Amino acid sequence: MSPRPRRPNPTLAPTLAPVRVVTSTRTVPAAATVTLPLLLLSLLASACGGDEARASDPGILSGLEPIVVRGVPRPERLNDGVVTAPGAPWRSSVTTELRGPGARAQWDLGASHPIDAILLQGDNNDRFFVDLSEDGTRFTQVWEARKASGPGMRTRTVTGLGKRGRYVRLRALGGDRAVSVGELALYDATPAVWPPRLVQRSGRANAERSWRSMLVMLALLSAFVALSDRRVPRVVRAFSWLLPLAALAVFAQALREHHPLSLREIGILRMVVAGVGVSCMLRLWWSRAEVLEGRVDAVLGLLAVLALACFHNLGQPQFADVAGGGKTLVHTYDTRVYYPVAKYFDELRFDGLYFASVAAYRDGDPQATVANTAATRLRDLRDNRMVKASEVQDEIAAVRERFSPSRWRSFVDDMRYFWETMGRSGYLGSLRDHGGNATPVWLMIAHALFAQTTASESVLLWAGLLDPLLILGLCVAIARSFGLRSMLLCAIVFGTTDFPQFGSNWAGATLRSDWMAYLGFGLCALKVGRPGLGGALLALAALVRAFPATAVIFLPAPALLWWIARRREGAPSDLRLLLSEHATLVRAALAATLTVATLVTASGVALGFDASWGGWVEKITMHAEKPNINHMGLRTVVAFDPALTTGRSDNWVLTQRQTLHDRRVLYYGGMLLFGLLALLAASGRSLQQAALLGMLSIPIVFYPANYYLHCVFLLPLLADDTRSGAARGWLLWIGSVMLALSFAQYFTYALGWTDVRFHAQSVMLLIAIALILVPLAAQSAFRLYAPE
Repeated sequence: MSPRPRRPNPTLAPTLAPVRVVTSTRTVPAAATVTLPLLLLSLLASACGGDEARASDPGILSGLEPIVVRGVPRPERLNDGVVTAPGAPWRSSVTTELRGPGARAQWDLGASHPIDAILLQGDNNDRFFVDLSEDGTRFTQVWEARKASGPGMRTRTVTGLGKRGRYVRLRALGGDRAVSVGELALYDATPAVWPPRLVQRSGRANAERSWRSMLVMLALLSAFVALSDRRVPRVVRAFSWLLPLAALAVFAQALREHHPLSLREIGILRMVVAGVGVSCMLRLWWSRAEVLEGRVDAVLGLLAVLALACFHNLGQPQFADVAGGGKTLVHTYDTRVYYPVAKYFDELRFDGLYFASVAAYRDGDPQATVANTAATRLRDLRDNRMVKASEVQDEIAAVRERFSPSRWRSFVDDMRYFWETMGRSGYLGSLRDHGGNATPVWLMIAHALFAQTTASESVLLWAGLLDPLLILGLCVAIARSFGLRSMLLCAIVFGTTDFPQFGSNWAGATLRSDWMAYLGFGLCALKVGRPGLGGALLALAALVRAFPATAVIFLPAPALLWWIARRREGAPSDLRLLLSEHATLVRAALAATLTVATLVTASGVALGFDASWGGWVEKITMHAEKPNINHMGLRTVVAFDPALTTGRSDNWVLTQRQTLHDRRVLYYGGMLLFGLLALLAASGRSLQQAALLGMLSIPIVFYPANYYLHCVFLLPLLADDTRSGAARGWLLWIGSVMLALSFAQYFTYALGWTDVRFHAQSVMLLIAIALILVPLAAQSAFRLYAPE
C-alpha cells in the first residue's frame, strides 16, 4: 500500500457493563452503611471499564480525522477499524448516525491515492454514497452502497474500482430516519483476503447501555438518600457525598457516549428521576425524626434540574432542518399550525389553514403544480374528514381569495420557511393534523406577538423561549408561596410525566405551557392572600385553553358546603353572613368575571365574534365528538375495546362510540362518584385547594388530548409545605403518588402509539386521582361527621 502520514486511532469510549442493583430506603445498620458506598463505587468502577480494539487491515482511511463533519455525532467510529455483528442494532456503541439529508463526513488522504476496493457497513435499508475529489471542491460519486437484505447492520463491498482521489466524502440517503454506519474502509489495492478481517465487536445497543447507566444513577442517588440519617456515622455521611458526584459522573459519561439521546433514552432518564424522587419521599416518611432533610432536599433539587432538562430534550434539537442539512430547535410541526393561524386569522379562520397551505405551496415552490399535488391528503377542517387536494380544488381557491395580494405574498413567504425547513414531504404530511384549536384569547395574544414578524428560525426560537421563562417564573412563585419542597416536587413531576409526549416533546413550541403557568400563578396568588389577582389569573388560564374553567367553577365549593352545614345545624346562614365569611371568594369571583368579560369582548372585537368564538365553539364540539387515539380520561377507559388496537379505521370510531353508549351508565356513574368525592374533599379547604380539586375533574368531565393533562404537575400544591403536622404528610403522600405515576408511565412505551397505550395511562391516572381524592374526602367526612 502507498505510504502516507498516519494519525493514531482514537481510543474507543468505555461502555457500561451490566450492573444488578437492589435499593432500599430503609435506614441501614452502621456496619452496612460503611460498606455500601464502597460497594457501589466499586460497581461503578467496574461498570465504567472498557476495552480497545484495532483492526489488522483497516485500510488507508483508518484513523484519519475528518476535515468536514455535518450531522455525524461520533465521526471517529466511521473509520476506527471496528465493525459490529451482522444484524446488530443500528444505534449502538460501535455505530454512528448520519442525521438528515445533508449529513456527511469528508477526509483528506494527504495525497492522491488509487482507490480499488471499498467496504462499508451500514443500516440495512439505507443507501450510502462514496465520492472522490482531487481538489476537495468538485466530487464525483464512485460507488453507491445499495440497500441490503436482512435486518440491522449489513456489510457491502466493491472491488475493481480503479479510481483515485485525495479527498473522500461519505453521504447517505435514508430509507427511514434511522441511518447509521459502523465502518467505512478504503483500499488502494484489493487485499488478498476479501472481505478483510476487521475487528468485530458486539456493540451494546444505546437503549441497553442507557438502562445500565441510569440504573447505576438510581442506585447511587438512592443510596445517598438512604444514608441521610442521623444514626449513620458521621464519617460515612461525609464520604456518602461522593455518591451523588459519582451519579453525575455516570450521567455525564452516558450523555457523552450516547449524545444526542433519543426520546426513548430520555424517557429512561425521566423514569429514573421519578424513581429516585419516590425514594426521597419514602426516606422522608421513614424514621422522620432521624432524617437529614437538607440532604434529601439537595437530591430533590438535582432531580428538579434534570427533570426540567428532560422536558426540554436536554437542549438537543429534535426536528429536521432540511434546508440547513441538520436539525432545528424550533418545534416546526406545532408552529407551522399556530404561527399562521395567529398571524392570518382574519383570512384563515378555523377552517382555512390547510387549504391555504396547499395554495401557497403551489404558488411559492417551482416544483409544485396542481397536477403533482392533486393526490396530497389533507384534513378538511370544516368536518375533520381526510380528503385529497383534487377533491377540494374549489375550496382551496376560495380560501386564497380571502387574502389581499400583499397579505398573500406575506403568507407564501412564511409558509416557504416551513416547507424548506420541514422538507416538502414533512410540510405536506403535516396537513393531516387537526389544525389549531386555541381559543380566540390565545389567538389575540399570539397575533400581537407575531403580527409584525416573518417566519424564520430566529423569530421562532426567541418566541419559543417564552414557555421556559414562564415555567421558571412559576417555580420561583411556588417556592415563595408554597415552599421550596412543594416547588421541587412540582418541577420534578413537570419534567418526568409522560403526558406531554406527542411523538416529541413541546420544547421549541410557542405558548404551549402558558395556560398552566397562568393557572399556577393564580394558585400562588390565592395562597398569599391576593384573591382578586388569583381569580383573574385562573380566568385567564381558562380563556386561553378552556379546560381550567373547572378550577374557576369549583372555587365556590367550600363556601357552598359551609352554607349547607350551617343550614343543617340550624345556625344563621343568610346571604349577608355567607358573603361576610367568604369575602375572599367574592373578590376572586368578581375578578374572574371581570377578566372573562373584558377578554372575551376584546378578542371578539379584534377577531370578529362569529369567526372567533362562534368558529371555536363549533370546532371544539366537532373535535370532542370523534374518538381519538391520544385522548385520555374516564371516557377513554369506559369506551376502550380490547379487541381493537388502532384508531385509523372507521370501524374503530364506530365501535368506540357504540361501546361508550353501551356503558353510559358506568360513564355517568363515574362522573357522579367523582363529583361527590370532590365536593366532599373541598369541605373546609382553601380557595387554591378548591381550584386544584376542580382541575382534577378535567380528565373526568372532558375528553382531553394527552398533553392537556400535563397540568397534573400542580397537584402537590394541594398540600402546604409546612415542616410538621398533617400538611407535611399530605405533601409527601401526593408527591409519592405523582412520582410513582411518572415512573410507571415509562413502561407503556412498549405499547406504541396506540389506544392501548393511552388507555393504560388513563387507568394509571384514574388510580392516582383516586389515591389522592379518596383520602382527602375521608378526612373531610371524618371532620364533618365524627362525634365531638
